[in-house]
Amino acid sequence: MRAIGAGGLDLSALPARRVAALARYADQAWATQLADLVGDRRIATLLAYIHVLTASARDDRTGIEDAMGTVSALPDNRTLLN
Repeated sequence: MRAIGAGGLDLSALPARRVAALARYADQAWATQLADLVGDRRIATLLAYIHVLTASARDDRTGIEDAMGTVSALPDNRTLLN
């Protein structure tokens, strides 16, 4: 996704509900259903899906980094056991 720059798309001019609906469709559809979409509709659906996945991955990464920071701030377990 990074190689084609899909993660950096600015879809703010589009209605958020529409982008979410397209992404949901792409997530739930069979590959043949996506292939049957007309050109522009297929591209829009797949770009919305990539956009939502990229945002979700960023949120997951932030959550993991926060959790790792919390764990590293805890005292060493070996000293608690002795």
